[in-house]
Amino acid sequence: MRSVYGVKSKESGCGLGVDPICRGPKVCNFNCTYCRLGRGGMMVSKRSKFIAEEDLANDFMEHISDAEIDHITFRGTGEPLLAENLGDIVGALRKLTDKKMSVITNCTLLNEDDALSEILKFDIIIAKIDAATETTFQRVNRPYGEIHLNDVITGAKRARETFKGEFHVKTTLVGHNIGEVNDIAATIRDLDPKIIHIDMPTMPNTGRPLTKKDYEAVEKAFRGMDAVFEESG
Repeated sequence: MRSVYGVKSKESGCGLGVDPICRGPKVCNFNCTYCRLGRGGMMVSKRSKFIAEEDLANDFMEHISDAEIDHITFRGTGEPLLAENLGDIVGALRKLTDKKMSVITNCTLLNEDDALSEILKFDIIIAKIDAATETTFQRVNRPYGEIHLNDVITGAKRARETFKGEFHVKTTLVGHNIGEVNDIAATIRDLDPKIIHIDMPTMPNTGRPLTKKDYEAVEKAFRGMDAVFEESG
């Protein structure tokens, strides 16, 4: 598997994705119903080293040499913070580029001081929040072991209070959680993010299909916030 790959979006332009896990189909502490990697893979809760920062840096150089990039996003085959050398990877790439680096995280590990200190090395944190109640959290995100919604919220709050860069939130809305969109929006509003990324994918096993009224409800719930609707299949 490639640890570095091209990404493109209308919001961010051309960039590179960095995968500090690099294990197929995925290694994560969530098994979200909407996951683009499917429902298989290894569920873990403890951090490990999956790829050496030197190897990832070499892969990065192969890509950056023939592509003009706008940004670098850490995501991939699982929760990025499960990589215990995440901070070292960021440090290695900082020597190779001055582009802004963002990370998408489910926030559960941000209650650990070492993980929190490593995520502060990024320019942008994108916190994932998909639920406002424990029941919906368990149904949509399907966490591994004894992980609860409160772990996500407290982790996000710790990052928000400590981080000096841009703090964003991403929420994925599907049939299983669209009914509490107002409460999800309120939870996100309390975190005062600079930007909210809203994804509303059309996928099987995620509840009823979303309707025009659902989209209108989402627009109303996030009114007054800087929300970006992401393209999704």
